[in-house]
Amino acid sequence: MAPRLILISPDFTRLWCGQAVSSLGDMVFSTTLMLWVATVLAGEETWAPAAVSGVLVAGGTAVLVVGPIAGVFVDRWDKRRIMLGTEALRGALVALLTAVAFLPTDALPAGVWLALVYGTVLVLHAAARLFAPARFTIIADLMKGDADRARAAGITQATTQTALILSPPLTAPLFFALGVQWALLFNALSYLVSYLAIRSVRIPEPTKAPLQKDSSSKAVAVEGAPPAEGGASRTLRQSPGARGCLRSSLRACASSGGASSWSRCWSSP
Repeated sequence: MAPRLILISPDFTRLWCGQAVSSLGDMVFSTTLMLWVATVLAGEETWAPAAVSGVLVAGGTAVLVVGPIAGVFVDRWDKRRIMLGTEALRGALVALLTAVAFLPTDALPAGVWLALVYGTVLVLHAAARLFAPARFTIIADLMKGDADRARAAGITQATTQTALILSPPLTAPLFFALGVQWALLFNALSYLVSYLAIRSVRIPEPTKAPLQKDSSSKAVAVEGAPPAEGGASRTLRQSPGARGCLRSSLRACASSGGASSWSRCWSSP
């Protein structure tokens, strides 16, 4: 019997392939920047650990600022255009940084190099906050039942974690053997693959909840229809438990990120 090459549906398979390549490219990119800052841009400077931590701070700032409000905009905008636009933006930014990376290191001051790295990371993570909920919505629209949606969510999460595991052993040889430029170029090409995969997916038109009039002759949605407005920020305002979970997550990310920065700096050759 021939092996099955389709995951759930052909459209989801194409979307998954693009996202698998893009996720691996993202992880390789993040590790590459850590190594680049620690071993080249900062070198043997005493502020090298702080410079590496700046990469994490830039990414965390984007998540903290854009994350709580991203769902509101994704609810109102076309999901396919969001995914295509963010992939095009991220690919162009990484390609630009790749082109600049071909310059000699001493062509620009260290502060300018770090500003370019931090700015790129900030925009990439902000765009990712818009891309992620749009992708989840598209996947939900492609699935035909709760069982398929659960399988798709599991496959997506497993793919992300696998990319996280594979990126360090792939990045180090690529970085030290070929240089930072080719590691960055790999990520730029991964966004192109993802962009083409998204374009190839046939996304069904979302069904709108029928409206009916109440006793006061005002149009209201049928009971059980999903709300039109995203409620992430409203949930944080109204739920002390949600705010506590957010604070705990931020503290955990900050502590693990800082430890990771020091580890990368002092373990790099």
